[in-house]
Amino acid sequence: MPFRKLTWAIALAMFAGNAPASASRYEIATITITDLGTLGGQESVARDINNLGDAVGWAHKADGRQSAFMHLAGVMADIGWNLASNYDTEATGINSLRSAVAIARARTDLRPHAATYSYGGSMVLMDEGIHPDVARMCNYRSLVQALNDSGMAVGAISIQTPTSRCYPAYEPAYWTHVFGVPETLDVGLPGGQNFDVNNHGTFVGMANECCVRVDHKAFRWHSGVLTAVPLPPGMGILGSGGPARGINDGGQVVGEFYVLGESGARLRRAFFWDGVGAHSIFTGVLPTGTESMAYEVNRQGFVVGVADKWTISPLPGPPGYRRNHGFVWHPSIGMRELPKLPASGYSGGCEAYAVNDLSQGRVQIVGYCNSGSRRRAVRWDVSVRFLGPS
Repeated sequence: MPFRKLTWAIALAMFAGNAPASASRYEIATITITDLGTLGGQESVARDINNLGDAVGWAHKADGRQSAFMHLAGVMADIGWNLASNYDTEATGINSLRSAVAIARARTDLRPHAATYSYGGSMVLMDEGIHPDVARMCNYRSLVQALNDSGMAVGAISIQTPTSRCYPAYEPAYWTHVFGVPETLDVGLPGGQNFDVNNHGTFVGMANECCVRVDHKAFRWHSGVLTAVPLPPGMGILGSGGPARGINDGGQVVGEFYVLGESGARLRRAFFWDGVGAHSIFTGVLPTGTESMAYEVNRQGFVVGVADKWTISPLPGPPGYRRNHGFVWHPSIGMRELPKLPASGYSGGCEAYAVNDLSQGRVQIVGYCNSGSRRRAVRWDVSVRFLGPS
């Protein structure tokens, strides 16, 4: 078997090269939104953005098929074209070298396969780095979610059979190189996934009991050591764990934990951990909202994600709608709702998935907004003023 197991350890320590970003105060001056377009079809979603401002995601083509895209210099380019005859592709991560990772789903059986793209080249399945006997197993699946500037990628794999208790349960995995053999983590639970990796090779993810959506264990990994992401104060009474979804080069971590609502329902609440403290903190929710999820954090501590909000309907019928909205959060600013596309209407929503580092007074965020009943990849440009140290 070509997969190497690593063991779980509990540690709360600062990792070398992962010192938390210095605490600074900022204010948001303006936020603008740009529709990134499609590949000739009706829908698109942006999943990641690098520090050059290049975005990746997926878009529909004129024939209705889904293909991975890279958006740079104002143009959306099809980077999954060479796999289009057999796979629907979705780019999930991009680094500063304009290399990307993607998920390619075979149209015959919908099985996902990790894929990679080099700028100016073509998309290739990462399964080619595995022994052919394993890669061709009918039950083999691989997901890749992010990569860093060194080419290290993270995600999950599954080699369970259809007779397994929770088929297909994924295991957290990483690739030291996109064409290398994936290595899995023994996280003490049968399922899980890695979601993000920084440029120091530290990554974050979750472990979970398969078939259970709420009993997650958020972790951070560095140099063979798994660190449990600490809960906010009182969390042991309020609810349970949740996934860690994003990490910056300072080692700060974001994601969401599950809490108990007033009616006893489990609700998701976005968290932020500075990487060294004994507790994480909740980032809050939007006015009239009940839930939030954080997907990524940049070097300056700006967090982006999704939060719901109740919107009163101006039309006859239902009194209102609960819709998702993109947000940006910072410890010195709090949670700020991101604007929608003009065509979104009062009932349309947005989701924010990725943010790049502050450069020349601006951070850029990508995700999607509804345009009518369709999703459209968008980029938010956020002008930020530095106010000084905290």
